[in-house]
Amino acid sequence: MHPRIGIFKIVLHRPIVGKIKTCTIKKDFDQWYVSFACEIDNSIPVEVKTKTGIDVGLIDLITLSNGEQIKPPKFLRESEDKLTQEQKRLSRKKIRSKNRTKQKIVVAKVHRRIRNQRKDFAHKLSRNLVHNNQSRICWENS
Repeated sequence: MHPRIGIFKIVLHRPIVGKIKTCTIKKDFDQWYVSFACEIDNSIPVEVKTKTGIDVGLIDLITLSNGEQIKPPKFLRESEDKLTQEQKRLSRKKIRSKNRTKQKIVVAKVHRRIRNQRKDFAHKLSRNLVHNNQSRICWENS
């Protein structure tokens, strides 16, 4: 139970491991998110076999020390038409009207979709780098 929100149900997509240290509750215009930070007692030491360097670029997203280049995703470019269309519809609505409020939610959903696509790409890329290299990963000094 949260003092301001009250009692709510959560969908637990995986079991909580360790001791819960903090709980963060966030609202994204029409959805709620609960995030737990847990302290885990036993950590597994990993042997470092190789080293991989990562260089962040302007044209390519990252370049690895073995020469492999990873291009940035084009999520915003692909969704620009939909975003532009919905933002135009929003600008035509009368200020403080119910239709404008509804259209704000539609625009926010388009932004959320782009945000989730970027977050998903970053997570998959970082997971892929760690899984495939099994090594120490070093970033450039800026």
